[in-house]
Amino acid sequence: MFFLSLFNTILEKVKPPVIEEGSTVRLLVTNLAYDDFLGKLVIGRLLSGELKPGTDVKVFAENEERKGFRVSKILKRYGMKDEPI
Repeated sequence: MFFLSLFNTILEKVKPPVIEEGSTVRLLVTNLAYDDFLGKLVIGRLLSGELKPGTDVKVFAENEERKGFRVSKILKRYGMKDEPI
C-alpha cells in the first residue's frame, strides 16, 4: 500500500513537461530498456520539438554526436501501462 501511496504522491507533485513547439527536438533520456518485439526502448521526457514515428533523430552526449536512429513507435505512460499515441 505504501508504494501506491508514493506513486499517487508523485503523480500529484511532479508537473508535466512544458513543451516548446516548433523548436529542435530535445529529449531528456531517463532510462533505457529492451523489448523482444520493439527492440531498444528510450524512456525520457520531451523538452522541446515534436516527435513522430518515422522521424530520424541523432543522439548527443556531452555535445558529442554518437549515432542516429529512427523513431518507430511513441508510447505514453498512463499509470503503470504504456499506450501508443
